[in-house]
Parts: sequence; C-alpha cells; structure tokens
Amino acid sequence: MTRALPKDVLPTDYIDQKSVTEPGSDDDVESKKRQLENATAILRVFNYYKVVLAFALLLLFIQFPNQEFVGKSVPELFQATILAYIGINILFSFLALVVKSDVVARRDVVFGVMTIDVIFLCLLMFASGGVSSGLGSFLMFPVAFAGVLTYGRYSVVVAAIAVILCFYAESNLVMRSGDLQPEFFFKVGVLGIALFAVNIFFQYLAIQLRRKETEVTTLHRLNEMRKLAEDTKTKLEDSNRRFEVLLNSAGDGVLGLNLNGAVTFANPKASELLHLPITSLIGCNIARFAFPDEKSSAVVTKFQRSEILHRLDIASRSVTNINQWLRGDNESFIADYSCEATADSKGNPTGAVVIFQDATKRKEMEERMNYLANYDSLTNLVNRGFFQTTLEQSVSRCSRNSQNLAVLLLDLDHFKYINDHFGHDYGDELLHQVSERMMGCIRSGDTAARLGGDEFGILLQDFNTSENIRLVAQNLTNEISRPYDIMGKQLRISTSIGIGMLEGSEMSATELLKAADIAMYSSKTEGRNTYRFFSPDMQHEAETVQKIQVALQNAVELNEFKLAYQPIVSLDDLSIHHSEALIRWTPRDEDPISPDIFIPIAEETGKITEIGNWVLTNVFNQMDSWKTHYGECPVISINVSTRQLVTEQFRRHIEASIQKYSLPPEAIEIELTETGVMNDPEVVLAELVGLHDLGIRISLDDFGTGNSSLEYLRKLPIDQVKIDKCFVQGIGSSRHDEEIIRVIVAIAQALDLTIVAEGIETREQLTWLKDAGCHMGQGYLLHKPLDALGLGKVLEQRIERPSEVHGKLLSSWCTSTLKAPMKAIA
Repeated sequence: MTRALPKDVLPTDYIDQKSVTEPGSDDDVESKKRQLENATAILRVFNYYKVVLAFALLLLFIQFPNQEFVGKSVPELFQATILAYIGINILFSFLALVVKSDVVARRDVVFGVMTIDVIFLCLLMFASGGVSSGLGSFLMFPVAFAGVLTYGRYSVVVAAIAVILCFYAESNLVMRSGDLQPEFFFKVGVLGIALFAVNIFFQYLAIQLRRKETEVTTLHRLNEMRKLAEDTKTKLEDSNRRFEVLLNSAGDGVLGLNLNGAVTFANPKASELLHLPITSLIGCNIARFAFPDEKSSAVVTKFQRSEILHRLDIASRSVTNINQWLRGDNESFIADYSCEATADSKGNPTGAVVIFQDATKRKEMEERMNYLANYDSLTNLVNRGFFQTTLEQSVSRCSRNSQNLAVLLLDLDHFKYINDHFGHDYGDELLHQVSERMMGCIRSGDTAARLGGDEFGILLQDFNTSENIRLVAQNLTNEISRPYDIMGKQLRISTSIGIGMLEGSEMSATELLKAADIAMYSSKTEGRNTYRFFSPDMQHEAETVQKIQVALQNAVELNEFKLAYQPIVSLDDLSIHHSEALIRWTPRDEDPISPDIFIPIAEETGKITEIGNWVLTNVFNQMDSWKTHYGECPVISINVSTRQLVTEQFRRHIEASIQKYSLPPEAIEIELTETGVMNDPEVVLAELVGLHDLGIRISLDDFGTGNSSLEYLRKLPIDQVKIDKCFVQGIGSSRHDEEIIRVIVAIAQALDLTIVAEGIETREQLTWLKDAGCHMGQGYLLHKPLDALGLGKVLEQRIERPSEVHGKLLSSWCTSTLKAPMKAIA
C-alpha cells in the first residue's frame, strides 16, 4: 500500500524521507537501500571531482606562479592549503569505499564534508587573492551538491557558511591592502546571491527528481502489486480447484457444519456413505444421522451426547452413539470420524468440519481377528492361549482367596482312526458335536477350550468337594461315549480324562496342567473311556516314562538293543517248530527295561518304527548268517506294531530283504497283538494281505484279551493265534480261564488256524493244553530264550544228531516244514 508525500513538508534526506510503502515492508527496505546506494555514489563522484580539481590547481600553481588566481598574495598558504585539501579528499574517498553506505550517506557526515569543502575553498580564495582571483566560482560546486544531498535547511546553512567565509576572507584582503573599493561589496554580494541561487536551484531539481522517482517507483510497485494480486488470484483458484478435486476424490466423507449443526458442505464420498444426494445433505442437521438409544432418557446431557453435538453444543432429543450412525435410509453403520471446530480470524467459533468413514467392515474384521485370536473356529470354544491366560488368572485369584480349582484334560480315544477311515469332514463334525456335549455338562461360568487336535480342557471353579468334580467327569464320559449321527453314519468314540485339582496347595498354572496331563495319560494306559485324578504316584510314573522316552531317542544309535530267540515247541513230539525274536534293552549305566514297559512308550512317541526297522535288519542279518554257516534257515517270528503297517514301507522292507539275502518267505512270520489289529483292522488289512501274498505267515498274539470280531478274524489273512499266558496260568485253578481256552481252541479249529499257548511253566499246564487240542506251546518249561549263538548250537546239534530225543526238538526245523508266526513289537 503506497502513501502520498505531504505537500507542505519536503524530505530532509534520502534516509529520513517518507517511504511510499508501508513501514517495515520489503519494498520500503529495498527503496531505502537504493537511495543510500545512490547518495553514496554521488558523494564518491564528488570526492573524485574535488581531488582532480585540487590537483589541477596545484599544477597551475607550480607551472604558472604569476597568475592572479594561483596564490599570488600568500603563495605558501595556498600551497599548504591545497595539499591539505587534496589529502583530506583522498582520505574521505577511501573511507567512502570501505565504509557502509548507511554510514557514508548519513546527514551529519554529508553536512560535515560540505562544510569542510567550503572552509578549504574559502581559505584558497584568501590565499590566492580573494573574489578577484576567480576561485570563488568553485564554491558553487559544494553549495550545489549541498542542495542535492542535504536539501532544505541544511543545504541553506552550507550556502550561508560559504557567503560568510567569502565575506570574511575578502574583508581581510581589503584591510591588508588598504585599498577599499566599491566593487568589493558588489563582487561579494553577487557571489553570495549566486551561492544561494545555485543552492535553491539544485534543491528544486532534487525535489523534482525525487517526485518523479517516487511516481515511477509507485507505478512500478503498483504494477508489481497488480501482478502479485493476479498471481495470488491464479494460485488461489488453482489451490481451490486442487482442494475441490481432493475433497471430491477423498476416500473419507467430509461435512462442513455451522454452529447450529446444519451441513454447509458435503463431498461426494459423504453423499455415498450417507445414502443422500449432496443437495439433500446441504442444510440437513447432523443430529439427523445420530443413532438413537431407546434405553436412555429423552433428556440428553453433554456427557451422553456425541463428540460432534457436544463440540457444537447442539441440543438433541435422542442419545447418539459416537460410533454408530444412521444413513439416509435409516440403515445403521459404524462411523470412524474426527471433528474439528472452526473459527474466524478473531477466534470466534463458526462451526466444525467432520471427516468420517464407514468402519463397519473394519470393526467386523477386528472382532473376527479378536475371535480367531481367542476362540477355536471349529468348535466355538476358547483356544489354548485364552485358556492358559484364564487359568493363570484363576490360579492367582484362588491362591489368594484359598478357593478350589480343577482342570480337566480330555483326549478322544482313537480319534485318528475316525479321521483316517471316514475323512476329516467326519472328524471335524465329530469334534463339533463333542464340544456341544461338553458345554452341556458344565456350568455357564466354567471355561471349556479346544487345546488342539482332539484334546480339550475344562476349567472348573468354586466347587464344594472333589465329588462334584467326579460327577462332572463321569457325566462327560457318559455323554461323549453316546453314539453320534454324522452325515448319516452312526459313530462312537470315548474319551480319557485327567483331573488336576488346586485345593489349598501351592501350584502354578503350568504345574496344574501338567498334573492333569499325567492323570489323563494314566487313564489311557488303564483302559481309556475313564477318568483319573492326579496323585503323587502318577507323578513318579510320569517321570519314569519321561526318562524312558529320553533314553529311547538314541538307543538305536548307541546299540543298546539286543535280540533273544525263544523256541516254540510242538506239544506232540516236543520238537522245536520255530523261534520268536524277542527284543531286550539295557540302557547305558542302567538296569534292563522290560519290553512290556518300553514298547508301549515307543509306540506313543513314534520311535517304534525306528526300533522295528532295527529288529528287521538284525533278524535278517542273523538268518543269513545261520544259512551261511549251517546251510539251513530257521523260521523266525518277528513282533510287529500296527503302526508299522500304515504305509507300504514295512512290506517293501521285508520284500527287499528277502531278495537281498535270498531267504525263503516261509522262513518269516510276523506277529501282531489282537488289541493292535482290532483298533485299526481296516487300516492294516491291505498290508497284511500283501504280506501274506508274499508267502509270509501271520500270527495273532494275546488272543482272547481284546475285543475280536469274528467278521474281522474271517477277513484277516491269519495263519496262527496265540493264547495269552494270563489264561494259561489259570489252568488248574480257574475254571473260567480253562473254558476261555477251550473256546479259543474251538474258534481256531473252526477257522483252520494253528494254536500256540504262551507262558507254559508246569507239566500240568502242558498236559492240559495237549489234551485240549493245542498244537504248540512256548514257555520256560519248554525252552528259555537263547541268544543267536545258543540257537546256532541247537541248530548244529540237530544237524549232527537228528535222532536224539531231546531232539526231536529240531526235527521239523527245515524251511520246507511248518511255517510259523512272529510277534508284534508294539
């Protein structure tokens, strides 16, 4: 913004004149800077002129000493004065170059320079002869520059000083000469008038030039301001267009509100989210989109109102939910928004801007993620992580308050068979139905979880006695064992339950879970489909099992297993029919461990396959060795776990070994337990058929102890059954055991199977079994287990003395005779 110069006030100098721009503006600073530079340049040029003039006078003084204007009156004074004048001007010219413009062009500095010039020039006039010398005309120059650089009263003072000094110098000259003439006053008066006229003339020129400069500067600045205004307008329009594009393309809805909550602006996204056209949104009150809470009172407090209504202080007749809005069609949605109040330049509120988006899907996803993080999607029970956290919190609370707490771990029995036989769809549906039955057996405040696979956990709190827990466990066992209708098929399954209790004892959540897990393992080993409470004895047993599990990991690599061979004898002539390979394990620095102990553990941990492969390899190597040394290959029965028969690997191993060692297939017999076969009869059926087709005999061990199905016995390619020793030991003392043996013999004879009785230890048992129709037997009465060397010696005796009585023991040992069974390792 420019200002007009006052008509009655002239500026005193370039520094102090009024600026044509607002104080402090960039244009004002630039104008002052330019004025200072111009003044400094003029002053420097004036100094150069004075130096040149002084040197010219000095040259005239030297070359033409008789001239009137060159110091004729007082030559020494003239010479000293002009030399001093030259020195002073050279010094000031140097200072004008090195000193800043705002110092050089100051009013007092310029006034001082002009005064010094006048004094020196008047002194030169005095030394050269006064007004008549002609040097008085040189005074015109400092007076003229005083009018330019210090116009106004300061320049008039310079002219006045010049007149006074000239009059004083001329008076001294006249008085010295004593020749007072009238023209003296005339010359002095003319010189004075000329000095003032020149001063006023240059003042006038300076003022006109400054006015012209001011006008040019003002027009230039007005033109610049016009261009700036046009540029600003263009930029503002561009900015508005970009802002409009930004709002229209924004992924969030934007609403502008006035103080009454009425919408003053809405972008297309807001129209899309609220299901209303922009024209309908404008003027619509924001309270229109508030989701009402029917449970609240009609009068709404600020605390109850939403952030938007609170910020605008709008009264409302319904409670609004800060996260839930209504669309134009009254459909509700979750809104994630921010609200900022707007104000004018004085800070007075004008309304608010609301930026919002539809967060319904995101909220649903967050809830879904939270559900997946804490719940099992198949059964809708909580998962292991949530159960563990809840258990830790409950244990901590119960420990402080001396309350009771129980953890039940449930594992479904033979669930893998369901999955493998019927498929995972059936297994998943079975797990879902089991979880529903579980929830029906516990209280609403109890926690049930699926811990993984077919394992579940239940947390029971605030019960009176352990009898209450027993009733829950029994109810769970009964409910889960009831038949299931899954996709048109009737399925049954049972569960093994372990119970750990916190009744005043100090136990952590981890210890409580471990206790329940130990009890569950105990219920499985004791027949399944039952429950067991944890006891310290179980802890000792579990530690023993764990120790065996660890020792089994490297037992094969450390060569800790050995093989023994127990002959199976014909009860008719006491000849050795074949032998059963028995595995023995003696861990390093430990006592021997019975197969009845470590074989089930090996099956549970999966090490049974590795151990079974070791047995097969060593038996085949030994049979090849016997064949090499004695020319005959005895029939060996090998115990096999049903876990080894789930793939073709076992059959291929045997087939490859037969070819490698050139062994007759009838020299090999495999033995499986009745319980193992009946657990997965259809799984092992195909592999047993394949083995039997190779010429290998199949023997069913521990017959009578499981739940054999005659249908499966008819389908399975079984050549031999073995009566378990628990029945044999009851001969002579238990009529029930004797009847069971007769039934087994009758079944075997009906199916045309060979019968072997295990555990014969007395002559009474031997005689009774022979009379009952049993073909062969095995036990300490008949023969103790032998190592490979001992069995080799028996074979050697049979070759050398085949007719000895004890010998008839080996009369049928050739591979061309009876073929025999082998017992399962599992």
